[in-house]
Formats: sequence, C-alpha cells, structure tokens
Amino acid sequence: MRTLKRKSHLTKYVSYKKLILLVFLFILKAAAVVFTAEFFGRLIGGVSDGKWQVFVTSAIGLGASYVVLTLIGIISSIFANGIILTINSKIKMNYMQFFLSGKNVGQEIDGHLSYLTNDLKLLEENGIKGELTIIENICLILLSFSYAVSLDWLTTIVFFLGALAPVAIGQMQNKKIEVASKALSNANEKYTTNLKNLLLGKDTLIIYQAIEEAKNRFSKSLYHMEKSSNQLSNHLKITNELSILAFIFLGVILPISVGGYRVLTGHLSLTLFFVIFQLNGSISNPLVEIIECLTELKTVKQISTRLTEAEANTVDIPTQMRKQKIDTISLQNALIRVGEKNLIENLDMTIRNGDKLLISGPSGFGKTTLLNTLWGKYQLDDGEYVINDEKVLNEKTFDYLSSFSLIKQKPLIFNDTIHYNVTLGKSFSDAEFNEALMNACLTELVEEKTSDYIVGENGENLSGGQLQRIEIARALIRKRPVLLADEPTSALDPELSKVIHANLLSSSDILIEVAHKISADEAAGFTKILKFPKE
Repeated sequence: MRTLKRKSHLTKYVSYKKLILLVFLFILKAAAVVFTAEFFGRLIGGVSDGKWQVFVTSAIGLGASYVVLTLIGIISSIFANGIILTINSKIKMNYMQFFLSGKNVGQEIDGHLSYLTNDLKLLEENGIKGELTIIENICLILLSFSYAVSLDWLTTIVFFLGALAPVAIGQMQNKKIEVASKALSNANEKYTTNLKNLLLGKDTLIIYQAIEEAKNRFSKSLYHMEKSSNQLSNHLKITNELSILAFIFLGVILPISVGGYRVLTGHLSLTLFFVIFQLNGSISNPLVEIIECLTELKTVKQISTRLTEAEANTVDIPTQMRKQKIDTISLQNALIRVGEKNLIENLDMTIRNGDKLLISGPSGFGKTTLLNTLWGKYQLDDGEYVINDEKVLNEKTFDYLSSFSLIKQKPLIFNDTIHYNVTLGKSFSDAEFNEALMNACLTELVEEKTSDYIVGENGENLSGGQLQRIEIARALIRKRPVLLADEPTSALDPELSKVIHANLLSSSDILIEVAHKISADEAAGFTKILKFPKE
C-alpha cells in the first residue's frame, strides 16, 4: 500500500520524457489563459475609460488568445489521451500477466472479469484522468496566481484563501467515500457473478423450474449493487455541493468585496481588478476541480491496491523452452490438500520412460488434481516431487513445462478457427497439422468444414465429441515426452474411443491417463494401473 501512495499511475507507467512534454503543453495552455485574462481586463478598462483604440486592440488580442488557447487545448488533449491509452494497455496487460502466471489459483473467473471491465474503467475515469486533470490545473493555478500577485497581492491572496474553503468540506467526507467505494466494488463483483450465472445457466434453470429463485438471487445482487452505487454518488454529491457553497461565500463574495474596496481607495485600477477577477476563475475553479479529483481518487484506492498486489505477485512463465527428455517421474509420500481436506496423502508413485499409467477410480478422490500437480498448476503440501532425479519445487516446475501436454476432461475451446484451436497460434508445418488431425480422427471434419472454420463461443458450432478431439489434436501436435490425459474419450463412442486410445498410447514416451470408466480392451494397453482411492 505504501508503494501505491509513493508512485502515481502516471510516473509508474509513462516515461518521464512524455510527462515533461505534457507538462510543457499544460504550461503553454495556462499562459494562453493568462493572456485572455489580460486582454479581457484591458477590454473592460477601455470601455470604462472611453478609449476606443485600447478597446479595439484588446478585442483583437482577446480573440487571438482564444484561438491559441483552443489549438493548444486540442493538442494537449490528444497527447493526454495517448498517455491514457498507454497506461490502460499496460495495466490490463500487467493484470493478465498476473492472471496467467499461475499465482492466483482458486480465484473466481467472475472476479477477474469484473475487475478488468468495471473496476479498471472506474480507475481510468477517477484515477488516471484525475491525475492528469490535477497536473493541468496545478500548472494553471501557479501561472495565474503568480501573475495576479504581481498585479495586487492582497486581493489575490483573499481570492486564493477563499478558494481553499472547500478543502475542509472534502476532508470531512473522505472516510465515508472510501467505505462506500469498497462496498460498491464488492457488490459489483457479486452482481457480475449472478448475472453471468443467470445468462449461462438459462437452460438448466428452465428444466428444473428454478427461474424464480434465480431471479430473486439476481434481484438482490442488483439491488445491493445499485444501492451501493447510489450511496457513493450521494456522498460525492453532498461533498461537492457543500464545497461549492463554501466557495461562493468565501471564494467569491468576500474577495470581490475586498477588491472593490481596493479600487475605491485607489490602490488598484478597475482594469487590473478585472484582470485579477478573471484570473481568479483560473485559480479557484481549478482548485475546486483538484479537490474533486482528489476525492474521486479515494474511490479507486482499493482498485489500485489490488493492481499493485497483482503486479508484485506476477511470475514470468517462459514461452520458449527446450523439450527435456523425461526418464523418471516420482512422487514420494505426497500430500495434496484442498482447503482443510487431505485429498491425496501418502502417495508413492514412480513412472519411467515407456510407462503407460492408467489412474482409475470414482470421482472426487483427486485424480484430476494429481494431473494438475504433475504439470505444475498446484504444489505438493508435503512430500517430494522428483523429475529425472531432480527435486521439483515451486518455480522449478516450469523448467519442465515444455515436456508436458494436457488433455482436459472439459475441452477449452476458443471462439476462433479449428486451426487456431489446435495450434494456439504456434507455427507448425502442414504435415504436422495433418498428422495431428489424423491421430485425433479429425481429418474428415476439416475436409468438410476447412481448418478456417470458426467453432463459435465455447465451441457451440461443433459437437462435444468433435471438441474433445480438438483438445486431443492440440496435445498430440506438440509431441511432448509426457502426455497427461483426463478422461480424454469420455464424449466419444466406443469404437472411436478405441482408435483414439491406440493413438494416445503410441504418441508419447510417458502417458498418464485418468479414467472413470474404461473398457477392458483399452485398459490392456497400459503398463501400470493405479486405483483411487488408495487403500
């Protein structure tokens, strides 16, 4: 958290060279504002003094200064938007790197989805844009205040002190805003989860006549989310309105009275008073806006903290690694715990090159968890995991990542082409691709639909068996030494299952397959069988 306070989003994600250029543009814009105030005061002075030449030249100068102000404003806005683009891209990519790094095992997908869409959008609006606004307004205040003080220090100081009045109001509301912001973030995450469940689970809810119950759950989460949003909006509105009221009395009425007195007593000309009055808007309004931005920054404190923690816990996963030959895989007195439950304990297992291991048994005894432990998703809670006589712990698992392929029980299918789903964007020759299709019994499908056929969201354009074979082809095309297969043929008919099993048994040096049910003929092809639960 201290790191978050020390470094803003701008200095964290943007080069100092770009920030310096942006500040320079903001200073030019502030200078243009000062010139408009100067010409405006002269214009009014020319009218009051009846000096036509002063009036005309001031009017021309005022128009020219507004043109310059507009041009600089456009340029600085485009440049600032480019910085926002850079920061948003880096933040989202950093968070995705954290998500893909494997250090967030057990977190719900809905929570990440809500954070990447809703929370990070709020961070952009109230955080990143707020910091840019603060910098721009600081430049404007400093330049305007310096010039106004040079004209009449007393009137300027009174204007400035009056503009500070809203600060106290904002401080009074800060704690309430932080609490309301945290409540909104939590309520929004629950709402997103219920919304996704309702959209994806419609068929199941209809079949089991649970629509009303689901609607009630959704209604409650919707109400809490909207109520939390409403409460946060109310706190922000109250803070802003009270700040404006304080500003009117102490930032407008009082300084105008002081300035008027200075004119009447001859300490200040009417022309200069109008210049100071005009500049006051370039001091007080930005000051109020800064206060509002500081208040809004409080609303994204929790979001920023989560991002900082994610970046600190990101592990770089190698993308290019040499396949290592696997001679032996060994678990010694292995313990794998899920929550408070010992899912697998006292497991001793040794697999050598050429072994084909079948892990059988009913659901719920850790077969899939064991496969995920072997490739590195989970770590042993106790015992030893040894590969090629080397003890494997934590990040060491990834040294062998390129030696494992994994066939999931529920295929992970991307809304893309068959070709992409098999290759995942990696480069393979046509011969390698076609061989993988043949071994996964997908040749006929690709000949019918082509490899560029879009499979649809969650593979909705293909059958369950076709999707499972895409998952199999994805593993086979890589020809890795160890193939982990979790119920690889559960969606296939018996004859096709036999063909696929024969191909799997011959496709890698080591095959470790989990199966709930398997025919005697298929089981006969394995060299070892491990039954769960272990007695």
